[in-house]
Amino acid sequence: MSNTNTISKASNTIASVNKVATKTTASTSTSAMDKINNVKNKVYDNLSTGGLLGILLLVYLLVNFAYIMSENYRITSTLLELEKYSKRLAIDYRYLYQEGRLDKQFKNFYVATAHRPYLGKNQLFEYCSNSILLKTIKMGVRAVYLDIFNDSLSDDAYPVVSSGFEKGNWRLTLNSLSFDSVCQTIIKSAFTSGYVNNYDDPFILLLNLKTNNNFKCHNRIQESLFKYFKNRLLPSKFSYGRGDILNTPMRELMGKVVIMTSNGYQNSKLEEIVNFSWERDDFHKLSYKTLVDEVRDYNTIKLNMDDVRVQMRENLALIVPDDAVFFTNNYNPNNFFDTGCQMIAMNYQKVDKYMENYFSKFMYSSFVQKPKSLESLS
Repeated sequence: MSNTNTISKASNTIASVNKVATKTTASTSTSAMDKINNVKNKVYDNLSTGGLLGILLLVYLLVNFAYIMSENYRITSTLLELEKYSKRLAIDYRYLYQEGRLDKQFKNFYVATAHRPYLGKNQLFEYCSNSILLKTIKMGVRAVYLDIFNDSLSDDAYPVVSSGFEKGNWRLTLNSLSFDSVCQTIIKSAFTSGYVNNYDDPFILLLNLKTNNNFKCHNRIQESLFKYFKNRLLPSKFSYGRGDILNTPMRELMGKVVIMTSNGYQNSKLEEIVNFSWERDDFHKLSYKTLVDEVRDYNTIKLNMDDVRVQMRENLALIVPDDAVFFTNNYNPNNFFDTGCQMIAMNYQKVDKYMENYFSKFMYSSFVQKPKSLESLS
């Protein structure tokens, strides 16, 4: 009996202790969990705030990027760059009418020449705009270098102005301009008093045909040229590239459009109105790297300045900057001026120290007579 009571009391005591222990543990666990939950809530709050700021920052960056890459921004900013220098030019239409210059041969003049004057800031993955072309013409340019492509891979293609690679018809601009619209922009500005001061100067179209010899496309190029420039095309003695443009007095070219092209126009309607081609032996299309000493390119043959100087007395040269690069860059034109190269094409949309040098040459006239020492001997 005594042993039974003792065991019963011990069991009751243990149960009481367990109950107290359970309450204490539960209380302690609740307190710890509350602390943990408080920390978690603070972390979540911080993450939520940081996440919101992060999202806002990301949205801001995306909006900025979209704006910087937008057509409106890129075209407008290019036009503003050009505007900085356009007011400094004082083109005088009387220049060619003075000192017997009208009787001088075409080869004895430098010509203000623009390379792809329809592009925004870059050469590839960039917008094209007739507004930039128009602004460049207003700045006195009288020779424009245009890359012409097919608008599709179809044989029934239309000509468009862009930049890229002929093989595969890779047009690598964000838009293209119809060749028809480019001709319209030129005719309404280049020969119109009020748009330009030198509206009676010759205007040279340098057509770089990246059309894979598309016959129909070439016919449509001819149709646009005839449609807009019919009354300003050179007479028939200059058709089919037969005329001697080099030795033609400036007097015969005044108020006219001179059409010069790359190869590939043959056997189409375009051939009839092509006046000159840089596939001829007396017309040299050269990379700027040929005479710029600081540029090393093992794929380019360096030329001797004295040799070029002799050649340019009786030949014509078109100098071009890099045409297969992303960024727009210019080069020092002095060596080409010093050797008598006539058409030194520059990227007008890239206003830098080289363009300032170039502007100083054509400050008062788009055609500048070469020094006597560089003129033709004939």
